[in-house]
Amino acid sequence: MTDHEAEAALGAERRRLLAALDGASEGAGLEAGDGDGVPELSVVDQHAGGSGSETLDKEVGLALLEQVRSDLDDIDRALGRLEHGGYGLCEVCGQDIGDARLEAMPAARYCLAHQQAAEAEGRVVPGLSGEAGEGRHGR
Repeated sequence: MTDHEAEAALGAERRRLLAALDGASEGAGLEAGDGDGVPELSVVDQHAGGSGSETLDKEVGLALLEQVRSDLDDIDRALGRLEHGGYGLCEVCGQDIGDARLEAMPAARYCLAHQQAAEAEGRVVPGLSGEAGEGRHGR
């Protein structure tokens, strides 16, 4: 994968995630102007079950926001590696990650062997599309 192709893939993924961030913000009941970033529950009288559903919906939306933000951070780190010459190299062994893996997960930081080893050990390693994220466990 050339640097130009990598930059295009990372840019496309970043745009997709930004669009998802907008959608997740709306789903979590967050407004762009919310100062504290915490959604307010509706003040309209509701059945008790409706309130619980609303709370659950907001919690799911907030979890999605957290995931999308983490994925955006991964993209930004990958763009930094691209700029400094480390993109496409495993951060553990320094070997080439491989074009197929980078095409599937443009922000991958590890070769498949080290990704699998980290997951087997329960270590958390960041990345997109099914890779565990550093921000989710023991950073």
